[in-house]
Amino acid sequence: MKISKRECIYFIPIIVSFYILPLFITNIKLSIFLTAFIFLVCIMSIIFYAINLKSNIIYPILCILIYLPTNNIYNDKNWTYALIYIILIFLCYFIGKALSKFIYVDDMQRIS
Repeated sequence: MKISKRECIYFIPIIVSFYILPLFITNIKLSIFLTAFIFLVCIMSIIFYAINLKSNIIYPILCILIYLPTNNIYNDKNWTYALIYIILIFLCYFIGKALSKFIYVDDMQRIS
């Protein structure tokens, strides 16, 4: 499947939150806050993607593939975070798909 430019916009917050934000962690309190913020960014990005675009399952899979290298870099291969993230990303994707049936977004109002 081909990914359009409209779909690539949704990868920007995910890439920034995975690769740039962890560089600013200096202590444990900031680590907890940024981890929660990263999960929130991912949740919102996935839900907006599922609502605004006629989405397919490839977006969550690509988000997971983007996350896996950061698990080795920043989390010292702690697979607990990876498992939580994988479950969370698919759950949010299916919530967004369910919400898209109730929320009508006209093609002219969709994020381009």
